[in-house]
Amino acid sequence: MAVSQEFRETKRAHRRRLLAMAVVVPVTLYFLYSRVTETLGDSLVMTVFNTVIIALVCIPVYLELRRLRRPARLLATVGDEGLGLRLPDESLQVFSWDQVRSFELPWHSGNRPDGAFVNVDHPRRGRMSYGLPLNSFDPDVGQALIDALRRHWPDLDEPWQVQLARRNGLDSSDV
Repeated sequence: MAVSQEFRETKRAHRRRLLAMAVVVPVTLYFLYSRVTETLGDSLVMTVFNTVIIALVCIPVYLELRRLRRPARLLATVGDEGLGLRLPDESLQVFSWDQVRSFELPWHSGNRPDGAFVNVDHPRRGRMSYGLPLNSFDPDVGQALIDALRRHWPDLDEPWQVQLARRNGLDSSDV
């Protein structure tokens, strides 16, 4: 049995989120602060509001900085046993290749440039669709994930309809 390849979130993805917070949060709070200052003036309510503003800026930035110091999160694994994905509840779920129904990748449709999905038969929830975290990887790591998926899912580059038809034993020319 081959060892699973692991794909971890990159520091670049962390820095991108931190930069977005460093720009969006202060600008939003500045405009909010200026409107409240016009309305309330200098009062006890304004002092409390200033404290809340500082907390709203500092807490998310602090939490993101703490996250940057931790080892990179494992987001996906690919191996003979199946595809492992970090789910929204932060658990790592491994789906056997029999549970995988199809993949939807960005080059299948031009309307979702970052949207990559895997459609699975979840053991408890039924048919589910989960995002593949391609934008959380450096381009070379994302490409390595795609290459690892191709080794186990040869129809990866086909549209999801064709993948489902082949999986169900139908003639894909009818799709």
